[in-house]
Amino acid sequence: MSAPNKEKRLIKEMEKSYAANRALLVESMNECSKGTSSYRQHVADLDRLDRAHRDEMAARGVVPENLGQVAQQHFVYISHVSTVPANREELAKILGKQMAKACENLHLAEEDEAARQELEADFPAK
Repeated sequence: MSAPNKEKRLIKEMEKSYAANRALLVESMNECSKGTSSYRQHVADLDRLDRAHRDEMAARGVVPENLGQVAQQHFVYISHVSTVPANREELAKILGKQMAKACENLHLAEEDEAARQELEADFPAK
C-alpha cells in the first residue's frame, strides 16, 4: 500500500474513532441530569476528547498547529463616491454614460421610429 493511501486510511480511522467516542459520550451525557457532577464530568470529558483530537490532527500534520497564523483576517474597504461635474463637458459626459446605460436593453427599430414621428406629427405636444 502506498504512503498517501496509508495516511488517508489512518486519518479516516482517526476521524471514525473520534466520531464514535464523541457520539458515545453525548449519548451518555443525555442520560444525566443537567447540573449534576456526572453531567459536568461528561462536559469535561467531551472537551478533553476534542482537545486530544485537535492535538493529534496537528501532530500528524493534517491541520496546522496554529490555525490563527495560517488564516489571517484581511479587510477590503470599498468606497462609492458620486462625482460632481466641474464643467458642462463633464456633465454631458456623465449624462451621456447614464443615458447609454439606461437605453442598453431597448430594442429600437427603424419602423418604430417612423411610427413615433408620424404620431408626433398627428398629435403635437402642447
